[in-house]
Amino acid sequence: MITYSINNLSDCISKKNPSSIVVLTDDKTARFCLPLIEELIIPGIIHINVPSGENSKSLTTLEQICTQMLENNADRNSLLINLGGGMISDLGGFCAATYKRGISFINIPTTLLAMVDASVGGKTGVNIGRFKNQVGLFADPESVLIDPVFLKTLPPRELISGYAEMIKYGLIFDSEFLKELMSGHPLTKEDWLPVIQRCIELKEEIVAKDPKEQGLRKVLNFGHTIGHAIESYSLENERNPLLHGEAVALGMMAELYLSCKKTGLDMNAAVKITDQIRAVYQHLQFPVVDNEVLLHFMKMDKKNTDGEIGFALLDEIGHAVYNISCSEEEIREALDFCKPATVQYSDYQLLKIISRPETLSGKIQLPSSKSISNRVLVIEALCGTKFEILNLSEADDTVLMQALQYATGSEIYVKNAGTVARFLLAFYASRPCDVILKGDHRMSIRPIGELVNALKAIGADIEYLEKETFLPVHIHGRHLRGGAVSVPANISSQFISALLMIAPTLENGLSLEITGEIVSEPYINLTLKTMSHFGINYAEHDHLISVPPQKYIPRPIVIESDWSSASYFWALAALFPGSELHFDNLWDDSWQGDSILKEIIKEFCIDYTFENGTCRIKSWVFEMDYFEYDFINCPDLIPTFVCLCCALKIPFKMKGTRTLQYKESNRAEVLKTELAKLGYNIGLDENEITFDGIQNLNFVSKSPKGYITLNPDDDHRMVMSFMLLAIKNPDIYIQNSGCVNKSFPAFWTEIEKLGFAVQNEKRSFSLKHDSFQIPDIAK
Repeated sequence: MITYSINNLSDCISKKNPSSIVVLTDDKTARFCLPLIEELIIPGIIHINVPSGENSKSLTTLEQICTQMLENNADRNSLLINLGGGMISDLGGFCAATYKRGISFINIPTTLLAMVDASVGGKTGVNIGRFKNQVGLFADPESVLIDPVFLKTLPPRELISGYAEMIKYGLIFDSEFLKELMSGHPLTKEDWLPVIQRCIELKEEIVAKDPKEQGLRKVLNFGHTIGHAIESYSLENERNPLLHGEAVALGMMAELYLSCKKTGLDMNAAVKITDQIRAVYQHLQFPVVDNEVLLHFMKMDKKNTDGEIGFALLDEIGHAVYNISCSEEEIREALDFCKPATVQYSDYQLLKIISRPETLSGKIQLPSSKSISNRVLVIEALCGTKFEILNLSEADDTVLMQALQYATGSEIYVKNAGTVARFLLAFYASRPCDVILKGDHRMSIRPIGELVNALKAIGADIEYLEKETFLPVHIHGRHLRGGAVSVPANISSQFISALLMIAPTLENGLSLEITGEIVSEPYINLTLKTMSHFGINYAEHDHLISVPPQKYIPRPIVIESDWSSASYFWALAALFPGSELHFDNLWDDSWQGDSILKEIIKEFCIDYTFENGTCRIKSWVFEMDYFEYDFINCPDLIPTFVCLCCALKIPFKMKGTRTLQYKESNRAEVLKTELAKLGYNIGLDENEITFDGIQNLNFVSKSPKGYITLNPDDDHRMVMSFMLLAIKNPDIYIQNSGCVNKSFPAFWTEIEKLGFAVQNEKRSFSLKHDSFQIPDIAK
């Protein structure tokens, strides 16, 4: 029996008249949900709590629950109430079905996923090690009490996770229901009950026809064969593992591709749905894992027969078929379809700002510093021991960097992440392994030669696979002797940082001489401060840094907010005099070099204060005739100030720009080319950028429809800098606006919170195996 209010709980209990009542919770539901039902239960319940998370769904936890029930004299007439999400429903149901050969139980699902899936249909079970749902049975609860009131206790990520199962129902059963779901975002939905009821109706209909999953019920597994493999890998290997619904969302995208290959689903329809799923799950990053690892998990799937990996797939949107076998090569193609290397969905998103407020006020939630986060992750791997990391960055680069601790394949793909590529290069070279390190097209023209030369000088075995001094490279990793080495510092400080972090682990330590002009020196200092936090001693004399062999000491660390990301909002405040903004976890005594922002921007009449971990800024009306600054130590701030000065028509000379050509794009060229479309004549010299303060409207480059499209060349910092110009001109579209995920996934959300209206337009797609192009509306 399914009811839709927890107020029915007392009646359900009375009908059973149990000898005792056992309530099973996890840490979260004990805190947030148990108080909502305690007054509905007779006093003297037996409360059993297990740790939150999928790791509790095990035979070990099952034994612990049964032991506590025995110790509390629970008998065959006892009633077990499962209060929680999918893990509690599966684990508790299995416990009730097996304890004393079966006792009655009630499911009270508290997550969206459990309400529409796990608590309904009679499936129970536990995982065996890293393999999902390997032991279990079918057992129906006496009652399922579903009440959307519990959804108010959920964090947004949990709510979005459960939405994947709802999308699945639309895909396999009801295309009109799917359209309804996709017409909005789960975080904006207010009335959940009708869509929950529709999902349960669909599931009950199929379960009634096939209760033991001998045939038709298998269609409910759409997205789950690959999804379970991704989830199992993530649970075992990732610091912040995927939730079940998140893994299923990735699985559905991969299995949509298989549906096109195997059961005739239209590719255009598959691309459209995949795009819609991506729009809901913008925060998701496909795990950095070799396809063979995921295939290994799939081969252990409980649905397989005769050694073949079985799938439920779609032949059209709203209808599924089952018992479809796919070859390993077809599955590899489907996995590649999902990966950012093959399908770049958000990269081609067009965005413009259509309205703006008069002044700005509010709190900006900045991302954590990915520079510190990436260094801390390398050091954790070098420690060989995990430690507490608070406020770790969720940027794409940091998600990629976590792969260094867990990557199991022979090929490591770093996309266009220069920090990740250079840090991993040194890391892998200094320990026994055999790895090919490769990146995308842009990364393949970003130099690594000086770093490779230095590593070879201290014993590394690295060979170029294509072009000298660039990725890809084949690393034959081994313990390195260390010693003395010199490195020019005029290209990238990342070369120096990569060598410094492995230095304590080398047999003879490292004596590192830095030659030539040093660019981004604060980033070298950041590396040394981070190493010092973990107990590393070093000596500096002029341009010589000596690090003796020693061990890192695992210590907890709190990552501060990112000063580079703050620059866009400080610049916004300068464009809107009278603005007042505040930022948590932005520190005055920051380790980050870009914290110099607060001194540079004083000329633009920005006042700031730091108090109790919060930075507050206020902007004033100002006039400026000319701006000049040498950005050699903070080149990431250059695009911000170029666009700010152009927006205000302030002439400038910015020095220290030589390294811009080695960034995610050739930033100097991108600035010159794209700002010319707006009538700004940007001058480029070897090491400086200039502007005369004049915007020539006769040279504004508009499309026939009157639009101006700025192309950031897939560079996150260029997108965020172009925002400063787009707020001044509603005719400006910013292309590839989704690439802000590299460092600041919530960037556009924070912009909207300030009162700007942001409009997204159509996207284009590039698929490895098939092509489907949506026209760029700005052309």
